[in-house]
Amino acid sequence: STKTKMKNSVVTQPRGDAAPLKINFVGVTKANVKQLQTLNLAIFPVRYSPKFYSEVVLKPEHQNIIKLAYHCGNLIGAICCRLEDNDQKDLKGQHRVYIMTLGVPAPYRDHGVGSVLLQAVLEWLEAENAAAAENGKPKPFSDMWLHVQEGNT
Repeated sequence: STKTKMKNSVVTQPRGDAAPLKINFVGVTKANVKQLQTLNLAIFPVRYSPKFYSEVVLKPEHQNIIKLAYHCGNLIGAICCRLEDNDQKDLKGQHRVYIMTLGVPAPYRDHGVGSVLLQAVLEWLEAENAAAAENGKPKPFSDMWLHVQEGNT
C-alpha cells in the first residue's frame, strides 16, 4: 500500500559544528534518475548496472522507499531500497526492506542527511504497519536490512 504520505521536507540535526540543512525529499523519476546515477558514481566504488536504475524507476511499489535528498536545488543524498519476500515461516506474507544504497557526498556528511533519509523510510514503513493493524490486517513489513562495505567511513 502507498496510502501513507511521507513528509516532503525536513531540517537535519547535524553532528558537531555542522550546520542544519533544509532537505526536500523527491522520488526517483525518469527525469532525475541520471542525477542519482551521477551521485552513485561519485560516492560508491561499485558501478551499478543500467538494470539497477531501470528497476529503481519502473517499480511503483518502491516509490516510498527510494528518496532523493535535495538542498538548495542540489542532490546531496539518496536512499534506494527494495522489497523482498520474507521466507521465515512465521512472517510469510510480510516484506523485508533491503537498503540497496544509502549515500551522501563527503561535503554533506555530518549534517544528518543520511539519518533523515533513513528516518523518512522508517517512518513510512511504521505508518504502513500501523495502518494495517488498525484495519485488522497483518503488518506488511517485518524488518529492514543492509550490507555494509568494509572500510566505509
